Amino acid sequence: MNTLRFLIPLRTFVVAAAVIVLFAVSAVPASAHASLLSSNPADGETLEDAPEQLVLEFSEELDLPSTQVALVTPDGGTVELPPLSVDGNLLVQDVAFPEPGTYTFSFRIVSADGHPVENSIEFTVNSVPEGQEPVVTQTDDASTPDDSASDSDSGVGWGTVGLIAVGALVVVGGAVFLVTRRSRRRA
Repeated sequence: MNTLRFLIPLRTFVVAAAVIVLFAVSAVPASAHASLLSSNPADGETLEDAPEQLVLEFSEELDLPSTQVALVTPDGGTVELPPLSVDGNLLVQDVAFPEPGTYTFSFRIVSADGHPVENSIEFTVNSVPEGQEPVVTQTDDASTPDDSASDSDSGVGWGTVGLIAVGALVVVGGAVFLVTRRSRRRA
């Protein structure tokens, strides 16, 4: 009978802790960073003719001073780009391509919550107009935006989710320990 009296509060506590953990974990996407909604050209697209502009649409408005872009050529060089323009959540970059091939357009933006988001799109251009002679600079990978931050934008990394889970386990484990300790003393 004594043990039953402690199991009911324990069961209530465990259910409450589980509900709190579920709410904490499900709230994680609410703090998501800006993400790429669409691009023209699309990632992985093959174009017969080189476009004059690259247009990327994001899930929130962009801040021009904190936005960085780079166009990497098939041989790893970087195309010198004219100033880009931002219109709300659209990034528009005029561009001239030096040669046909597969290009990577990397970007780094800052979300409204202050976190940087880096990613890139890759596309292939089969032909470029005659007379375009853009400046190409050979650079190392460290000087261009990369996709190390990815565009998944869960808002919070797995480390934070893990800490929440570990915290919940510690609380539940501590409660189980205390209840079993009390019931052993009274038995």
